[in-house]
Amino acid sequence: MTKQYPRIYSLSTVGLIHHREFDYLFHPFRTDFIGESGSGKSMIADLIQLIFVGSEAFESATWGTDIREPEGMVLQAEKRSKGVGYAFLNIEMAPAQYLVVGSYMETGNRSTQAFIIQTGYDWQHIQYLSAPVSFQQILKEEDILPIDLLTEYLDEQGLHMKTWQRYKEFHKILFREKIVPLDLASSEKLLNDYAAILQSFSRGKMLDTHKSDSLKQFLFGNQETRKILDNYKSAEKDMEHAIGEYGHNLQEIERVTSKQKALIDLRELKKQRDEQQHRWLHRNLLFYHQETTRLEKEVNDGIIQYKSALQHQSILKEFLADEINRVNKILPELELAQKTAEQEYEAILPPHSQVKQLLDWLAEFNCSHEELGTRYKEYKRNQSEKAVLSPFLYALQQKSIADAFDNISAKQSAAELNLYLVDVIAEREHQIQQKNRLKKYANINDSESLANWALQQKRAFTIEEESAILHFQDLPRKKPADLNNYLPEPAELILSLSVAEKSDNSFWITLNGIRKHIPYVTGQILDTTDEGKIRSYFEQYTNTLDKDVRELEKELSIYQAILETVNTQDNIARILSAYPRKDILHKLSDIPSLNISEERFQEYQELYLQKATIQEQFTRAKSTKEQADDKLRLAKANAGEYNAISKAMDIHTKPDDDVQFILDQFPRSVTCPDSYSLEKENISASLSRAMNKTDFFRNQGQLTQPVLSRIQQLPSLKSSLDCNQAELEKAKDQYLKWYEHLPVSLETEEYITEPKTEHNAYVIAEERFIAKYTSIIEQYIAYEAYRFADTKDFTELAKNLLPEAFYNVVVDQSETNVIDTIATYLTRINEKNRQLNNRKIQKIKNLLDEVDEIITQQENTIRRIDNFLKSDAQITGGYTARLRKTSAVNYPKTWMSTFKEMIEDEAGALQSKLGEKIDLAEMMKTAFHNCGGPLHANTAVAKLLDPSNYYELSFTMESESGRINKGSTGQTYAAVALLCIARLSIMSSEEGKAAAPAVRIMPIDEAEGLGSNYDMLYDIAQKYDYQLISLSIGPVGKFRDGEQYLYMLHKNMEVEEPVNYTPVAILCESDKMSNV
Repeated sequence: MTKQYPRIYSLSTVGLIHHREFDYLFHPFRTDFIGESGSGKSMIADLIQLIFVGSEAFESATWGTDIREPEGMVLQAEKRSKGVGYAFLNIEMAPAQYLVVGSYMETGNRSTQAFIIQTGYDWQHIQYLSAPVSFQQILKEEDILPIDLLTEYLDEQGLHMKTWQRYKEFHKILFREKIVPLDLASSEKLLNDYAAILQSFSRGKMLDTHKSDSLKQFLFGNQETRKILDNYKSAEKDMEHAIGEYGHNLQEIERVTSKQKALIDLRELKKQRDEQQHRWLHRNLLFYHQETTRLEKEVNDGIIQYKSALQHQSILKEFLADEINRVNKILPELELAQKTAEQEYEAILPPHSQVKQLLDWLAEFNCSHEELGTRYKEYKRNQSEKAVLSPFLYALQQKSIADAFDNISAKQSAAELNLYLVDVIAEREHQIQQKNRLKKYANINDSESLANWALQQKRAFTIEEESAILHFQDLPRKKPADLNNYLPEPAELILSLSVAEKSDNSFWITLNGIRKHIPYVTGQILDTTDEGKIRSYFEQYTNTLDKDVRELEKELSIYQAILETVNTQDNIARILSAYPRKDILHKLSDIPSLNISEERFQEYQELYLQKATIQEQFTRAKSTKEQADDKLRLAKANAGEYNAISKAMDIHTKPDDDVQFILDQFPRSVTCPDSYSLEKENISASLSRAMNKTDFFRNQGQLTQPVLSRIQQLPSLKSSLDCNQAELEKAKDQYLKWYEHLPVSLETEEYITEPKTEHNAYVIAEERFIAKYTSIIEQYIAYEAYRFADTKDFTELAKNLLPEAFYNVVVDQSETNVIDTIATYLTRINEKNRQLNNRKIQKIKNLLDEVDEIITQQENTIRRIDNFLKSDAQITGGYTARLRKTSAVNYPKTWMSTFKEMIEDEAGALQSKLGEKIDLAEMMKTAFHNCGGPLHANTAVAKLLDPSNYYELSFTMESESGRINKGSTGQTYAAVALLCIARLSIMSSEEGKAAAPAVRIMPIDEAEGLGSNYDMLYDIAQKYDYQLISLSIGPVGKFRDGEQYLYMLHKNMEVEEPVNYTPVAILCESDKMSNV
């Protein structure tokens, strides 16, 4: 089992991940690479693909754990800024004849460089090597050289290398030397198709056989479609002028028709504008005539009323002046009478006030005149006591000792109160001293306490001993500095206590001949040895003593404050005397009027005896004064009112300069009636009947004021009249601008409002007309807009708007007949368009002929591949791979033949519909829909001219009975491999001819999963002259000595770099070479 020449002899790697520097010898038929995931076995197939197709078309066949771009395959250099690497094949062209083809890579550069190594210098006639090149020949003292330095280094070894950054020349040499089966330099599509086949052999880059588009793209690509589209663009360019003329003619028809319609619309707007204009101008004329007449009457009436009111006011002022003189004459007499009455009143007022005050006191005390003196004296005494007592009570309240003082019974005199306070203060101080002594005794925690000493004795004491302990508690235990008694050792006293005599409450002891009296304790505590009981008692007793001391100190503080307060009072005897009556005095009301001397009080008493006479004189004087006051006040009020009324009349009597100017200009015939005397008599009669002359003058003056005030509006009214007269003249001018004569009469019975609505309607109609007029100019003759800037002449616009052929029609005929004349002109344009339309249809027919031809070619290729698949091999399980074609639903091929038949009928519906379209794309879309194409289909030109859209492909695995099986993973891969072989076979040879010699490889990734299908691929590879490259984790079947090579790859886990240990090679014994 050996592949024919040429074939891969070896693959060498230099500076690449996983493989580092190594020579992999290839068996002439089968070479296996096994290793765990990440060991770089799939990279073997990638490197071979990269060498043949280059970096532009390269794509890794499988996903790996490392970067599968060419730059990612290079190990990072330690000494250089970037890493470089090489992968090259020794192609065995014939026995002992080799040619090296390879690829140069470097980090940071996506592009690779191709290179070939031979022995000669002529690259048109290659001279093969007599021995393969090893990776060791690439290294220079273990260093990897950049490609430019490597060329010189190889020259030194008699090896000549040439590099290419662009692969076209490289591919030409490979095809010429029969290394690749296809001329990859001839087209980019062929190169990509070849790369896709190499990728599809590997399982990781499996072709999606379930998708029709994927199959069509794999088999045919899009080169032919692009060529047809280029022809379509050329046709578009060729027809550019014809399409432009055709479109121009359609536009001319549309444009002229559009102009005609625009003129008709403009004429209607002009008619509406003219109607609204006449209505507004007529009503505007009527309105200002009406307003001018009305204002003339208002001015005339206002002046007449003003002069009449002025005459009336003048008469009133005469009578008012007489009344003012009369009042001014009697005022001195009234003032003298008022002054005399006031003096008499002021004289009697004081005694009357005193009598009235005494009557108030009688009511206050509810007593008789005789009793009032006693009540006066009692009141004065109470007020005196209250004045003395109040400060003292206030001081007690401020110090919060009022209740304590009130509770003291011994306060009949100052001496008694002082004695009581001194005694009680001394008593409280003594009690506090006694309590503090007991506190010291009861403090059993104080080492100085005799109770503490007694508790430490751990025994019971007699009542005499306990009484002595308490009695001598005040003696200090240490010698005092003041030479007083002290008790250093209590035991010496208590244990040797000598009782001389006893009584019920006390006893006597003998102290070296001295008798000492000691009272018994009220309750014995130390008569027990229960320390806890003793401690509990003394603790409770101490708390009680503390409380007692606080209470005593509080009482002491109160009594001391009382004593201090008492001692600060100057009238303490009077205070203590009045104190029992404090509540009565507190409630006593103050009568300010009684705060007078006794002499003054006696005067009140004596005047009271003349009460009747005083009251009578007071009443008479008061009445006289009030009458005099009223008369004087009324006279003065009248004088003031008359003067105010007179001044008010003067305010509006004289008009200002503007008013007077108008009055002077007013015709003399407009004057007030001469009825001065009659009106004066009427006013005099009314005045004599008036109940109140002041009201009469005021009311009469107020009646004339509005009329006199309104005269100030005369300038404004006259101004309005002038404005309306000007507006009337303006309205007449506007009317005569458009019409020859004014209306016969401007009088109307109805009231005319200002014609704002009519004017707005006219403005809107004018704006619509102008907008349409301007729109037509901007739309059709914008370049001549300046000619119509100051005119809106309909006829002139029509003459300039329509084509030259229609000038006479516009002038001689009405606008409604223009469209009939235009139709004759458009008939000639339609005939020209029909001829142009036929040329476009012919272009479409030619393009569809191309599409039909390509479809036929692709269908033939599909048939040949299907024949190859069903005749060459069966997949395990008795299944055969099939490639079938069906017609596309959305793009039926029959529409093209239908189209060719229908266009023969020039008068048919299709010709008419196509005539409506301008460009080829729209015509093709219309033709497709009218010749059987579904409406929902995408009718883009790229779709209609794509041959692959007119059929669908399906790739299946079928049994002899026709049953379709989805297939296992292994079966599916075997089928894909067959499709790849078939595609390459069809691409590289004509039907019925054998394939030319070439390097053909079949890389099979994860080969151990193919099962028995691997044997089928084994046989197919042998039949079609392929070298098998098996890539798997474990061995595929039993090792066949002499029929395969096997390499075991192992990752080097001892270093961080992604490199393997040196591969373990298992080669056929007969093919081992000593230099490997």
